[in-house]
Amino acid sequence: MSVRKRNREGRHPQRKRAAKAKDKAREAVVLLEQARALIAEDDAGQPAIKHVYAAIHEAEGRANMLEDWYRRTYSSPAEENLPR
Repeated sequence: MSVRKRNREGRHPQRKRAAKAKDKAREAVVLLEQARALIAEDDAGQPAIKHVYAAIHEAEGRANMLEDWYRRTYSSPAEENLPR
């Protein structure tokens, strides 16, 4: 990575990218939940609903994994002991 690019991205570019990925994963879960609610309003018996539930389950698992990884990687030991 060039010095110029490193300076543009700030001091901790990896941490910023990791935080963005974690936030985007959680945002995907929220959007899928909104899609599920809209489909359910229309007709809960639609064949697409089972695929939406599967996508929500997978996205939730990925978001949880990323959040856990981010916490373990970037949190200080003092932050680990804080109640959630």
